[in-house]
Amino acid sequence: MKRSAIDPDRDSPTLPDIRRARLFLAALVCGTVTSLTLLLMFFGGVKTNFEEAATFGAQTTSIFAKEGGHPIHCMDSRDANGCIEGARSRSARNSVLWLGNSQLHAINQMRLGEMNAPPILFESLYPRGLDLLTFSQPNANLQEHYVLFEYLRKQLPLRLLILSIVFDDLREDGLRDEVAALTRDEQTSMALSATDIGRRLLVISRFVAKDQDTAGIAQTIQERAELTLNGWLEEQNSLWKVRPMVRGKVFYGLYVARNALFGIKATSKRKIIQGRYNDNLAALAAILNAARREGIEVVLYIAPLRGGMEIPYDSGEYARFKSDIQRLARLHNARYANLEALVPNELWDSGTESGANEVPDADFMHFQAGGHKVLAAKLEQLVTDSLANLDIRP
Repeated sequence: MKRSAIDPDRDSPTLPDIRRARLFLAALVCGTVTSLTLLLMFFGGVKTNFEEAATFGAQTTSIFAKEGGHPIHCMDSRDANGCIEGARSRSARNSVLWLGNSQLHAINQMRLGEMNAPPILFESLYPRGLDLLTFSQPNANLQEHYVLFEYLRKQLPLRLLILSIVFDDLREDGLRDEVAALTRDEQTSMALSATDIGRRLLVISRFVAKDQDTAGIAQTIQERAELTLNGWLEEQNSLWKVRPMVRGKVFYGLYVARNALFGIKATSKRKIIQGRYNDNLAALAAILNAARREGIEVVLYIAPLRGGMEIPYDSGEYARFKSDIQRLARLHNARYANLEALVPNELWDSGTESGANEVPDADFMHFQAGGHKVLAAKLEQLVTDSLANLDIRP
């Protein structure tokens, strides 16, 4: 009878078994070496901000300004202390806080020496005794602005809040990890607990993991063990640190593939997502109510939007959005301004040149440095008008 390759009556492996084992080990070693080589080639020493990858075009540059060695333009919990310490080092007595999305920190087709609106506005307000700090994040929603406002108003002598309102951002929901981290501050948590939307955000923030790799096991023994192990591996192997970049690269590739498959472009119509829209309006109402209670003036403006072509929103929904914002501003005695047509068409990007007969995939959110100058000048006027009756001295 023919003996099988695997003989239960024999203790030693057959020759085919040994060959298969050797081939398997060779393939494993080859695959490991190839993977490590590719990781080093593509991610070794690279610092890519995938948080903005889906938002920015190739011609867009982020600028976060500093003054006297301290940042005056920050993002979230990662750098908030730097902005706060800067205001204290300048002995700020009258702080102005500007909250918005990537429109505030992005310049299209930037040239050497150009600035965005926050440092321009800072320089114009500072001689008048007003100390401006700006916080912005890509696709920042009003729930995140609410958390930032409650945190920062406890840290600063806040006299005025500038809020940039963007239709797209009301389609976003919840808190990113770096904003949720601010809810761990006791005073911020207490302030948020006074409103329904604030309590909802506190519940959400309790389940935010300290590390994305442990998001499914937040606040467990396993999370603590894995964070310790990850920390040790990062110290031993630089490639372990680039895990978020690899993950981001994969997700960005899927994002691009999805858009290509479904024909989604910058000009595609974005519609209201009602539940998210309602939560963001509730967060805005909470901000305005708290500001009025604390004697903080508010300038609320509809952000500039690229003109000269059909907007990427349903016209009826966009009109309703502007009406809702204006109604809330009036209800809470905030100054409202519609700045959607403020920046001239020639100060936006030139789009992506796809061919003579194709419409460029335009950027409706980010404009050139000239647009930042226009926006800063308009906001300077709105701020000084809002504070005209207050006794503010340099």
